[in-house]
Amino acid sequence: KQKTPARIADAALRQWMDTAFGGALADDYGPIARPNDARALIAKVDYRLGDRSRLVFRYIYNTAQDDNFSRSTGTTFDLSTVGYHFTNSTHNPSLQFFTNFASGASNELLFSLNRIRDKREPNVTMPLIIVQNFTAADGSGFYSLQSGSERFSQGNELDQDIWELTDNFTIPVNNHRITIGTRNEIYKVRNLFAQSSYGVWTFDNLANFQSGAVEQYESAGDLGAGIAATFIAGIFGVYVQDQWQATPQITITAGLRVDVPTFFDKPTFDPRVAA
Repeated sequence: KQKTPARIADAALRQWMDTAFGGALADDYGPIARPNDARALIAKVDYRLGDRSRLVFRYIYNTAQDDNFSRSTGTTFDLSTVGYHFTNSTHNPSLQFFTNFASGASNELLFSLNRIRDKREPNVTMPLIIVQNFTAADGSGFYSLQSGSERFSQGNELDQDIWELTDNFTIPVNNHRITIGTRNEIYKVRNLFAQSSYGVWTFDNLANFQSGAVEQYESAGDLGAGIAATFIAGIFGVYVQDQWQATPQITITAGLRVDVPTFFDKPTFDPRVAA
C-alpha cells in the first residue's frame, strides 16, 4: 500500500484535484490495487493414420495483464491516473504430420501460426497534465504533480503474426542418423508508438493551471501516412545434420545450416530526414 504523501501539503493536492478537468477527474493519492491476471488454454488432438502415420493438432492460448504504477520519481509525484497496464494475448495453432517408413526413415512436417498482440494502455484517455513548483509540506523544496495519461502509453501497440513451415527427413545409415531439413518463417509486424499523442500540458505553478496559462504543450501526430510501422519479412533456412553413435556411451552430432533473411517491404525514403 502507498501512504498519503507528506512532502506536498494536503491542501495543495486538494486544490489540484478540485481544479483538474472541472473536478471530474477521478484521481487520488491513496492506496492502489495492482491486479495481474493471467489465463491459459492448451488443447491437443492426436490422430493415427494407419500403422505408420499420425496427425497432431495443438492449440495454445495465453492472455495476461500487468499493471504498472509508481507514485514518485525524484521530484515528481504521480496521481493514480498516471498508471498504465500491459495486455498480451497469444494464439498458437499448429499442425504436425509424422510418417515412419519401412526402411527406418522418418519425416516430420510442421505448420504453425503464432499470433501475438501486445498493448500498453493508460488508465485514462486524456492528456497528461504536469503542474510544477508545489512547495513541500515542510518547506524543503519544490515538486511537480502529474495526472492523466502516462506519455509513453498514449498509443503503444505491437502486433505480430508469425507463420512457420518446418520439415525434417531423417535417414538411418548404420550407426548414423542423417537429418535433412528446412525451417521457414514469414512474419508480419505492426508497431505503433505514438508517445504524447493525447497531449502533454505543462504549467509553471498551480495558479497558472487554475487560470489556464500553459508553459509548454507537446503533441505527436502524423502527416497523413499513419504512425504505425508495418512490414513483412521472413527467414528461410536449410540444414543437414549427422548424429553419430560413436560408442554406446558417446554420441557426436555435427551439421551445417544456412539461413537467408528477406524483407518484402522497402521503407519509404523521406528527404526531410536526410536534410
